[in-house]
Amino acid sequence: PVSSVQMLDVSANSTGSWSTMAALPGPKKSHGATVLNGTVYVAGGTATMGSRGFSKSLLTYTVGTDTWVEKASMRTERWDNALAVTPTMVCSTGGFDNIVKTYSAAMECYSPFSDTWSLKASLSKARAYHAAVSLKGSIYVIGGRDAGGNFKSCERYLPCMCVCVCVSLVS
Repeated sequence: PVSSVQMLDVSANSTGSWSTMAALPGPKKSHGATVLNGTVYVAGGTATMGSRGFSKSLLTYTVGTDTWVEKASMRTERWDNALAVTPTMVCSTGGFDNIVKTYSAAMECYSPFSDTWSLKASLSKARAYHAAVSLKGSIYVIGGRDAGGNFKSCERYLPCMCVCVCVSLVS
């Protein structure tokens, strides 16, 4: 686990240089990260190797002030979760749930306006080690694994309907 943070400047007048930003408040690995409205969000993960130290914390980073702030914690401690955004929320998908000691199908979303988390429609498959991306108002949860091994499924979360649906992947 590390606490250092690097930023790549890809603006039009940049040569693509890296710069060191404010360090995380503590070391972290296996967490989810995303950006919403210019703020970086980091949730879950673990601070230690092995099976201790799972986190339900949410940290936000503001570039203009170069500072990290702790926000309301997720409902469950988990690691290897993935984050993606809707226009108004940051959503944490899947991961390994430390309470029940198994892969999670949970999706919970954070509202920056109220600093609260709420449970949303569960994924159809519990998973960790997956990716989550946002596209045209939907969240796509791709790949991952569970106790049975790796899989290539993709699910689409439709925030307007609060439902997850399976999407076919081309082989």
